[in-house]
Amino acid sequence: MADLSDDQKRDQYRRARHELGMTQVQLGAALRRSARTLSRLEGPNGVPDDYDFTSIARLMFAENPERAAQLARFGHTTLEAMGLVAPVEAPPPPAPTPTPTVAPRLLADTVACAAAEAANATPRAMRAGLLAALIRMEEVGLTAEELRKVLETPPTP
Repeated sequence: MADLSDDQKRDQYRRARHELGMTQVQLGAALRRSARTLSRLEGPNGVPDDYDFTSIARLMFAENPERAAQLARFGHTTLEAMGLVAPVEAPPPPAPTPTPTVAPRLLADTVACAAAEAANATPRAMRAGLLAALIRMEEVGLTAEELRKVLETPPTP
């Protein structure tokens, strides 16, 4: 929200006082300020500041919470920050989409198919070779990551 001009600030403050149905004397008593101070604020050279807007917003809250929120914004704050309403909590994030569980046999078929395609062979022919390779990896303590790194490096002549 753009800042108000001095004239707009005076007008908004005066309107709020009228909406509360108060005279300058009554508003001064409610805010523990003198009627003279309020007269100066609403006069041609007066400029209500953030404190003035938050003070009148507190009074307005019981009568009209929406108008109080507007006055609080003129005072560069919110009703939440003033402690008049509870902060609006963000909704919880949506639950993660459950990943479908795929049977290990289907996952193994996927790996066999990928190997078969790379070797221009059938998945059935690759199964025995893959099984032998995995057994050997387990026997020597080689991880899949280590094997991948070695196989990605071109062999030296």
